[in-house]
Amino acid sequence: FYWIFYKLFGTDSFGYHVVNVILHALNAYMVTRLARRWEVKHAWLAGLLFLVHPLHVQAVAWIIQFKTLLACFFALMSLELIRMSTNWSIFEFLLSLLAKGSAIFLPFVLLVTEKSRKLTRLIPFFILSAAFGILTLYMNRAQTEVSVLLDVWLRPLLVTKTFAFYLMKFFWPQPLSYIYPLDVSFDVASLLVVFCFCIAALYSKDRRLLFAYFLILLPCLGFINIPGMRLSLVSDHWAYLADGFLIVFVVRSLERFVRTNILIAIGDVIAIGLAILFFNHVQIFVSEEAFWKQAQKHIAMTAATMVRIFKPAERTEIDYADGVEILDPFTGEV
Repeated sequence: FYWIFYKLFGTDSFGYHVVNVILHALNAYMVTRLARRWEVKHAWLAGLLFLVHPLHVQAVAWIIQFKTLLACFFALMSLELIRMSTNWSIFEFLLSLLAKGSAIFLPFVLLVTEKSRKLTRLIPFFILSAAFGILTLYMNRAQTEVSVLLDVWLRPLLVTKTFAFYLMKFFWPQPLSYIYPLDVSFDVASLLVVFCFCIAALYSKDRRLLFAYFLILLPCLGFINIPGMRLSLVSDHWAYLADGFLIVFVVRSLERFVRTNILIAIGDVIAIGLAILFFNHVQIFVSEEAFWKQAQKHIAMTAATMVRIFKPAERTEIDYADGVEILDPFTGEV
């Protein structure tokens, strides 16, 4: 696809951005379709919130994340077609995996969300998921050697922190950045957020949507090493596909407790607020200068965090911290 875009647009970024925006709009429509499958009366609101949520700016404005948008579209298409044609659904899932491994856990989502006794039809999904999972780990083995090589006992803490991060940024998307400082120390707030999510997942009638949200995010929470974690333990675009399920859950839950006219008013206010934040966040992607001016606020602390959590053997690989005076927020050392 990038080769085709280069032949069409050359080095002019406008065409690439147009493609990303169109694909993002299509994904918002697919979230609307997903909401209708869950019998959400105001499915349009789910699509609108997905469209303007500022957490999705990175996936849309960052040209290279076309792969994230494309993988999301094919994954949602696979969900849409599963009840019509298993073969076509498998094909869409394959296309999603070829674009990016974002939907690697989609078979588990199907297992949770689809009420069907014919579980054998999901076998091809699991085979594809396993094959691409192994291939991805193999292809990235050289890059993950210096990834987040934490001790085993720190892994659950890392997963708690990263999962809480995505939940908090979903409901309060400020401030947003390309790169985030994130430590793995004990955090009561993160534990509380994850605890509330678990309570909702246990007692909500729409718990399957929450399970789907968690399953899609699972590969990015720190259970396994991924190359991107060499720069930041979290990233906005990793939550792009998963957010669709959480948005449908939120709108469906509001419908249970809020009258229609009040729901529409609340939805409109939230959508306008998110749209303002969306367009404000877009400004950091306007130019390289604007991008790095915003990112530099977080780079120093992120480098300090990485140096602290990496094992000593890997610390020499954090070359982007060389020559930068960094105040370690944990030890106070420069």
